[in-house]
Amino acid sequence: MKRPMLILLALLAVVVGATLLYFAQRDRGRASAPSAPPSGPSSELVGAMHRMHETTNALPMTGDIDQDFAALMIPHHRSAVEMARVYLKHGKDPQLRRLSETVIASQEAEIRQLRGRGAASVAGAHPDH
Repeated sequence: MKRPMLILLALLAVVVGATLLYFAQRDRGRASAPSAPPSGPSSELVGAMHRMHETTNALPMTGDIDQDFAALMIPHHRSAVEMARVYLKHGKDPQLRRLSETVIASQEAEIRQLRGRGAASVAGAHPDH
């Protein structure tokens, strides 16, 4: 009876050891130093995202899916417009510049459409650029 117990304990030790080794290896890459905050145009892009998150997090939800969807989409689209404008100011790739122009036109049209559906209550929360 001692031998099966020893085998079971040895097997348990191997499993626990392998599990600990797995998590130690997996987390090794995560423990590296955080990357530096973006600067220049990249910080402008990140800033647009932060403003969008601050605005959407502050919006009171009504429980009306139609109203809540429209209210949340307006700052989302405004952020896309802001980011596209940053790209046009600094970016060089012709395809991305054309895409940015399309983003601005389409997202501004969708913002107008969302406001027309009753989402005007968020109009002042994040001014158009």
